[in-house]
Amino acid sequence: MATNRWRYLINAFEVNTRGSHVKGLSLATDHDAKLHAEDADPDILALHTPYHAVYQAYAQICAHFDSVSGIHKGLTVSLEALLRDDLPDQLRLWEGVVRAVHPEDSPEEVMIFPNKRTPFLQTTYEDRISAINSLIESLQENGGFPALVTQVQSYYNLALSTRDTQQQQEGLIGQSADLRENQRLLVMQEMQGNFGRLVQKFRTDIDSVERFFDMSMLRQAEGDGDENPPSEPQLFNGTLNPAISVTVDATLTAASELTIQNHSLGAQTFQIFCSASMAAGPQPGDTPITVNAGATEVRTAALLGFSPTRPFLNIFNPGPLTVNWSVEVA
Repeated sequence: MATNRWRYLINAFEVNTRGSHVKGLSLATDHDAKLHAEDADPDILALHTPYHAVYQAYAQICAHFDSVSGIHKGLTVSLEALLRDDLPDQLRLWEGVVRAVHPEDSPEEVMIFPNKRTPFLQTTYEDRISAINSLIESLQENGGFPALVTQVQSYYNLALSTRDTQQQQEGLIGQSADLRENQRLLVMQEMQGNFGRLVQKFRTDIDSVERFFDMSMLRQAEGDGDENPPSEPQLFNGTLNPAISVTVDATLTAASELTIQNHSLGAQTFQIFCSASMAAGPQPGDTPITVNAGATEVRTAALLGFSPTRPFLNIFNPGPLTVNWSVEVA
């Protein structure tokens, strides 16, 4: 028979900050400041000194996560500018140079642009970069466009460099998110310990304990037998065929934290992003991230582009193989 946990054994600080580092940092900062304000008392100083070190680490890790996330978002914008906004104009220039020598649909022109603009404009960013590289090889084989080869090669180098740097930042975001969550747990454990010591110190004047905490954040659901337990993480998973999109039926806010996993073997990737359209591939203005086979990524919904006008969480499989995915929303 299941029994409810005794509520006094529940760490209310940890429970009430699950899934929200904004709330966690606010609560921890408030406690640090209130301890500092009274650390002329030797008993309070003994609490504040070890807590402050743990709190400072949490604050710095949160700042680092925000910095890495901001850099990644900037790189994503740069990549979109290159491969979504600027590439069509560049492609028209490249086509013009080739077709001034080889008319459109001539055998020579078809060898250089066998699929017209489709590989450059209607595929994933990885495929677009690959198409630019293929164009370089075709131009080199033709031998009649050395100046154009230099231009296209320069564009390819810039796009590939931006994409590589963006993917490196994606890895750093995942690492930083893990560290941030680990440190949140440590800070909340320290706060729980301080709470017990303050109850002991002020056991004959128990209301004084409230001076050291933002009680408005704690007078909420404490879970495990309370009337309003915190909501459980939302877990979604599925299998997606090539060139197919699906909308995840998740309830999101900008601060929602998503743990995204690609359970596929080999090299099959998928893209995840928030969009104005349901069950669609990336649209203009969307900010998809690519999740490699076997990888786990942690992102906030805001980093995936969530907003009131982009409320739908979509997953797109660019192919060529079936992909197995899961998303946990906290």
